[in-house]
Amino acid sequence: MATFVMHAVLLFCLSAGAADWRATARRLTGLSESVRQRAITELRGVPHLASTLRASLQGPDKALALDVIAALNLEDLLPDLLLASQTDTDGTTYLAIGALLDDHNARSIADAYVHRLRETTTRPVSMTAQVIMLDTLARLGARMSEPEVLRLLDSPIFEVRSAALYYARVWMRKARRNDFEGVIRAALHCEPYQLRVQALYTVWDLRDVLGDKTRDLLGQCTGDDSEEVRELCKSIQHGAL
Repeated sequence: MATFVMHAVLLFCLSAGAADWRATARRLTGLSESVRQRAITELRGVPHLASTLRASLQGPDKALALDVIAALNLEDLLPDLLLASQTDTDGTTYLAIGALLDDHNARSIADAYVHRLRETTTRPVSMTAQVIMLDTLARLGARMSEPEVLRLLDSPIFEVRSAALYYARVWMRKARRNDFEGVIRAALHCEPYQLRVQALYTVWDLRDVLGDKTRDLLGQCTGDDSEEVRELCKSIQHGAL
């Protein structure tokens, strides 16, 4: 009987502790900054918080756990976030990873993202996750091969195609090297026309990097089916932007 009572008390304390961290975590968003800071201070004092959050990443409290990990900058849980991101369907895990990103872990995050994007042919990766990963890799200046970016440009999802072109643009701007001309050239023939418009703005932005290739690329759009694309093409050719 005594053993049963002790177990019951222990379970009650654990559940009460879990309820406390969840209630405190809800104060991290939607309230004043002073309330948020008090919540962060309280959460730092929760016993075994890391273990609780690690377990919560696989359950219904995942969103709250992600908020806490990001708010407290719990970099030790980065491996757990990368693992959880494999089954992410809405991009929230990737946003939490982004909140932890710094000079010390940028390389490991970039390597994981490049590998994950390569897996999109064999493993489902949500649209939001692909866009976030491409944006992160672009900001970090992390190198992908041109065939890899071309494959993403061929995605059936418009947002992914647009993000692939954005990656090529940002990487070339940072590196000041014409490593993704093939991506831009392919994008000038992509549907819908909005992607071709994005490709033209990319050509304009990178004209100093593309050099003599700029004229050749612009020659592809003069007879485009879209009037908007043709007019933008003429404006760029005449230096009217």
